[in-house]
Amino acid sequence: MKRFLPIIIFLILIPIAMYAGYNRTAKNPDPNHTHADFAVWINGTKLDFSQKKYMQDIPTDEEEQMLEHSTGTGSGPDYFKRYMHLHDGNGDVLHRHKPGLGFGDFLTSLHFTLTPTCLTTDTGEKTCDTADKKWQLFVNGKEIVPFNDNYIFDDGNTILLTYGADSAEVQREESLMTHDACRYSQTCPGRGKAPTESCISDPTVPCKQ
Repeated sequence: MKRFLPIIIFLILIPIAMYAGYNRTAKNPDPNHTHADFAVWINGTKLDFSQKKYMQDIPTDEEEQMLEHSTGTGSGPDYFKRYMHLHDGNGDVLHRHKPGLGFGDFLTSLHFTLTPTCLTTDTGEKTCDTADKKWQLFVNGKEIVPFNDNYIFDDGNTILLTYGADSAEVQREESLMTHDACRYSQTCPGRGKAPTESCISDPTVPCKQ
């Protein structure tokens, strides 16, 4: 039995080492370019952000020139879309190119409006708190209380914004969250590389490839 002990230990250590390698973390090489997985649900239905209208396309030459000469601050959709956006057909991972901006700012970039009690979509559909149904915000599975309509998220967070969900529905929605932000931030190399991005940002906060 003793002579087989090293073999047994070796066979036990192999899956442990593989698991550790798969889940090891690395440092994001570009702290200005961070990502988060997100989802928005209303009454048990997930909003589809993979539609082309929500994507940030490669800018035209004219748009590129406008960005190059654009400085200062703002608060409208066009301003925030320079720094926070979706692209490459992925409607589950948001990209932020400027630290300090929140989830509400991201929704603004998509022509949504989030307040502490209501969400208005880009088509004008408004959903507000009632006596029976409320908006809730969960980050990494933990509810943010009190509700924060512009939560400043960290790189790699999972953000669930949901309306009218009981605990069982919240659990279901959490189970369907994607976990791909770390791949775009290059912080979970064991999971492989994310698709090559179209790196778009304001020239004052450039992307690092």
